[in-house]
Amino acid sequence: MTGVIFGLLTALAIGASDLFGRRIVHAQSPVTAAVPMQFIGIVTAAVTMFFIASEVSVKDSVFALLSGLGFATGLGCYYTGLSKASSALIAPTVAMLSAVLPFTYSVFRGSHASPLTLAGAAICLIGLAVITVDRSAVSFDWTALRWGTLSGLGYATGLITLIDVSDGAGTWPAVVQRTTACLALATVATRIGVPVLPRPNLRLSAVLAGIAVGLSTVFLLAGLEVDPTPTVVAASVFPAVTVLVGLFAYGDSVRTQQWYGIAIVILGIMAISAG
Repeated sequence: MTGVIFGLLTALAIGASDLFGRRIVHAQSPVTAAVPMQFIGIVTAAVTMFFIASEVSVKDSVFALLSGLGFATGLGCYYTGLSKASSALIAPTVAMLSAVLPFTYSVFRGSHASPLTLAGAAICLIGLAVITVDRSAVSFDWTALRWGTLSGLGYATGLITLIDVSDGAGTWPAVVQRTTACLALATVATRIGVPVLPRPNLRLSAVLAGIAVGLSTVFLLAGLEVDPTPTVVAASVFPAVTVLVGLFAYGDSVRTQQWYGIAIVILGIMAISAG
């Protein structure tokens, strides 16, 4: 149950970062939104080190660095893909890879999972597919497949490498992860010639989004320490949260199919909690 709680907190934090971050994305550019979010995420994670015991080690730092590169790659490829193809074609690939691969790795790594937990995980994955696949837009598009696959592999790598962080690491890996992602995205911003800071009227949104980003990694690490498999599955339902954010905060249209998907995800989470 504890892993489910931390996983859901991770998903909610990602949704909160989307709530504030999309304001900058719409007004300027995705990279301009991402860089300050990662920087504030560093500060947020660093502050938690005063309250959560953290052991610094080279091994955990390497895993966190790889995780940061994975998340930076996932974010960069996702937004690049959106500039070239429909999100209805890219999002399913990203969502499924970033959910299935970490879950599979966690199980094969030896994490305990009861039959009910495994059934709940399968239900959640079905729900994610229902949420993200737009049947009216389904067609074969190599561009969407390429960028969606790269993005999904990036996010999956970011999650998988955190699973291998030692139990006593605390929140130190979150600091390294966000620092790596921030530097990588700032380099991208410099190379493509976009600002690394949003306009003054958008900076509060950047701060709030960054706090949420930092907390998402802190929650994820806490869950992985106590119960990896339920944590990974619960965290992977973030697309359901972002759909609701889009509906209530930005007026996005939500298809009937997506409501069914959200209901399926909730059933899956209930099964995991009972398991």
